[in-house]
Amino acid sequence: MAILDATRVDYTLEAAEHIQEALRGLAEVAKAEDSMLRSIGFAGETKAFAVIIGTLSHARRIYSHLVHAYTTLDIPLCGWAGRSLVELRVWNRYVWASVDNRKRFHDGNITDQNELEKMRLDYIYELTNARLNILRTNGRGPEGELALEHVEAELDKIDKLRISIRGMCEGRLQVKQICKEVNLEQFYRFWFGTLSKLAHPTPAVLVDIETGKEVLLTDDIRPIFVMGTQSAIEILNTAVDGLGFREGVEKWIEIQKSRQARSTTAASAPPAAV
Repeated sequence: MAILDATRVDYTLEAAEHIQEALRGLAEVAKAEDSMLRSIGFAGETKAFAVIIGTLSHARRIYSHLVHAYTTLDIPLCGWAGRSLVELRVWNRYVWASVDNRKRFHDGNITDQNELEKMRLDYIYELTNARLNILRTNGRGPEGELALEHVEAELDKIDKLRISIRGMCEGRLQVKQICKEVNLEQFYRFWFGTLSKLAHPTPAVLVDIETGKEVLLTDDIRPIFVMGTQSAIEILNTAVDGLGFREGVEKWIEIQKSRQARSTTAASAPPAAV
């Protein structure tokens, strides 16, 4: 049984505020627990906390963007935030499936950094190579030869760095593959493709939406809001269970329901006789 129902379609903006606060609060609790373990010199695996904290924090931030987009009828922002929650839902299922998955996802951070560095080196290589071609065409005299030698040496150095980092970029986790492992392939394919059309400056966005040719209503983007809310709730529920907070959260919910019931009863009671 889930703490919150991730199958409903009647979510309100008030509920969305509570979900954002719950995601934020749970991320803070996870941070505190991680800090406590580190402070006592815990020798076990703590990589999981970095993944969990990052997932919860990112879910709250992205979901807040989706809620804002929903209330302001911002289609491109709605598409971008919704698509991010689609990916985050896939990753969340993957990392909670096993300890090994969480370690692999955590270590994927290194692969991502290597890929970014390779992209940077590729760009610098192209610029340096273009400069070299200009020198080869226009360089004349001793100064031109010296400049040519300097740029050739620089290009060779950059190329060696590119080759050395190339093997460190293999084995990257890809969400389009992982979605198959976590039973979200159809969900991912439909929503990712649909929302990409809205997130990017496509003709449909530029010609119809941005010019006001297509009149937008809240109902038009409500399905995205519902999907994003369901995804945020699933992320919240799995974290509550995974961190072992189910019992405490269930007690808190019961207390809130009891208080609400007493408040309703008091409000509906007839006035005391004078």
